Amino acid sequence: MESAPGWTGNCVATNIYSVRWPIECVTEQYRPLMEAQIVIHLAGGVAEAIYRGERRESEVLAFAEETCRMDTDMEQARAVGCDLWRVTCRRYEAQPFAEKALALLVTHWSAVEALASALVEEGCIEGARIERIIDRSLSASAAASAGSVPSSTLKPHRSGQ
Repeated sequence: MESAPGWTGNCVATNIYSVRWPIECVTEQYRPLMEAQIVIHLAGGVAEAIYRGERRESEVLAFAEETCRMDTDMEQARAVGCDLWRVTCRRYEAQPFAEKALALLVTHWSAVEALASALVEEGCIEGARIERIIDRSLSASAAASAGSVPSSTLKPHRSGQ
């Protein structure tokens, strides 16, 4: 757990990919899990950067590293990146993964806020409760968006256009 003055929280969850897997198990079929795990490791710091006002793709990772105490997250992301390199023989920079985290978080920011509010209020939230909070928030956002689109802006899809 990282902490610092102005510390805003910590999230611990089960990894979808682990660098502790035996090296002989690290194969191409797990590449999507490795890539997603890197995004997950970066998402906390990126979310904190968004909360603090930084939403620029080109700046969010540097801001998060500098101000959001992501040392452990970056270390874990690099470790997964090493396994990804073993599979693909390519080196990966963290920036594209941070941009993916940014896009996901901004798209689903209402769910992030709902979860953060519940966490502050309750202190600890687990499994099914987390899912209910996120599902409820996303459903409410979708309903609000659907209700706010004027019908005159909807155009029928025509093949060939």
